[in-house]
Amino acid sequence: MPHLRLIGRRLLQAVPSLLAVSVVSFLMLRLAPGDPARVIAGPRATEQTVAALHRQLGLDQPLVVQYWRYLVRAIRGDFGQNLTGSSSVSDVIVHSAGVTLWLIAGSILLTSVICVPLAVIGARRPDGLLDAGVRVISVGGLALPSFWVGLMLVSYLALPTGWFPVGGWASTFTGKLDAIVLPSFTLAISMAPILVRSLRSSLIEVFEADYVKAARAMGVRGATLTRRFVVRNAAAPAVPIFAIVVGFIVGGTVIIESTFALPGLGLALVQAATTRDANLIQGITLVLGVCIVLIYLIADILLSLIDPRVKLT
Repeated sequence: MPHLRLIGRRLLQAVPSLLAVSVVSFLMLRLAPGDPARVIAGPRATEQTVAALHRQLGLDQPLVVQYWRYLVRAIRGDFGQNLTGSSSVSDVIVHSAGVTLWLIAGSILLTSVICVPLAVIGARRPDGLLDAGVRVISVGGLALPSFWVGLMLVSYLALPTGWFPVGGWASTFTGKLDAIVLPSFTLAISMAPILVRSLRSSLIEVFEADYVKAARAMGVRGATLTRRFVVRNAAAPAVPIFAIVVGFIVGGTVIIESTFALPGLGLALVQAATTRDANLIQGITLVLGVCIVLIYLIADILLSLIDPRVKLT
């Protein structure tokens, strides 16, 4: 029951953040240069046609009225039609979200696989040779732009070997795995160094704790010591950093999907920005923003479950 109360409280506290995301996604295009109605009507449209579109789209109403209508529709999952009117924005989002979820899940998995062993190796003997190597790898990873890493992997791995596709999306499970390996690895290389540094610091602090020294004195060694006494206690301080990393991964999908031509939300957002498809831009921006807010909410709840001493207010 205490955890349910904490979850309920955090859900209520997330409402203002979600509203702020909706306001930003709405104002981002309303205050930008250009007229969505003229984009839809075309450059040769008459003023009467543009004015009729203004009335049809509700662009002649005050911003407050426009935002309220936009919010009510968004709550129902209705983001209007795309620029061509061939499909609804909601259908485009649902169709593209699966690819982005694959990319996010693969990136999180590879980031964890990379950062946990490196952090443990560095924390076992701080300031040693292996620890110095881990720190060099972390600094080097932070200095590498994700789009550059992606281009290098395509140019020097995917194209010469043919082991991985350089774009597109398959219909089979194995084809999806092949398509997601290099994009996920690209994001993991960019994000893992942040988590390695945080987790390494937490592990060093736990390795020097009295209860760990007592466990060593009782004969507990190696992986058993790390798994039973160290990792869980070191995980709590790293959870907020991990949430930030996942948030960056969600945002990084825009660049990576464009680099690898993956038909996900990120590529759809770039294409919508190119064509000034206002409804599609607003819908995808809102969905990605809500995802990031929910990630931080889940991290707060997970932190309270890992460490009962943490009280969420």
